[in-house]
Amino acid sequence: MKLSKTLLFAAILVLLGVVLVVTALAMTDFDLQNLSVSGFEERSYETSARLTEIEIDIKNVPVRVEPSRDSSIHLAYYESDRVSYTINELDNGKLRVTSTDKTKWYDHYFNIVNVDFFYNVFTVTIPESYEGEIRIKTSNGSINIEDLRLKDLKLTSSNGSITAEKLAVDGEINLNTSNSKIRVSDVSAGGDIICETSNSPVSIKRAAAENISVKTSSGSIDINGVAASRELNLKTSNGKISFELVNVGSALVCKTSNSSVEGVIDGKITDYTISAETSNASSTLPSHMRGGDKILDIKTSNGSISVSFTD
Repeated sequence: MKLSKTLLFAAILVLLGVVLVVTALAMTDFDLQNLSVSGFEERSYETSARLTEIEIDIKNVPVRVEPSRDSSIHLAYYESDRVSYTINELDNGKLRVTSTDKTKWYDHYFNIVNVDFFYNVFTVTIPESYEGEIRIKTSNGSINIEDLRLKDLKLTSSNGSITAEKLAVDGEINLNTSNSKIRVSDVSAGGDIICETSNSPVSIKRAAAENISVKTSSGSIDINGVAASRELNLKTSNGKISFELVNVGSALVCKTSNSSVEGVIDGKITDYTISAETSNASSTLPSHMRGGDKILDIKTSNGSISVSFTD
């Protein structure tokens, strides 16, 4: 019986695939040439202007930001008859990039003639002297940024991962995506670090900020070597929360469900006023304890709580 159900499910998937192929072919009048994206050509842009903000708002392409070897800002990208970019240097010191994408949904699945479609990356290289803001928004593509000093940083994607490494930001770091993971390491912020995704894990290692907030769903949260001068707030559902050697100024809050919470806090248990709540599982913390000025608030269900302190 179990085997027959598996075969039935497989047959349904095959049928759906056939329907998808036939639909795509019908939308192109059954001309296979129309299923390909015309060949991409590499383009570049360079400016040595004293900019205070870089804003990129594009679609369906991954973005990489890295240090420049000279004193200019460089853009490297690919254009075709269906994908193009508009680049403007505005009077207020902003460099703004937008895209026009005329590809159809079937181009993403049936790019038969030109496979370069899958390898296009929009690359931004920035000199050490740049200390302005960066705001990047894309969709269906990852964002990677590393080894820079900035004023503020905001990265937004959907269905694409975000990786931020070796950054020093004077203000806020805001990372937002969906259905993809977020990875942060060796990062400091004078303001807050905010990470939000869904159905995917979040990992932060060796980071410092005023407040650090992490939110996901159906994904784990892994924190290591993190210092928040005020609050560290970790929230997920159906995902494990783990932390190692965290230090907070005022509060550590962990919320999940159907999963465990475990970790090591830098300090003493008496530094904290504790609330620890779970169901159908054990806890190494007292459910309620009045102690120091810091708050430790942990809540889960159907999962254990295992937290210890360095002192």
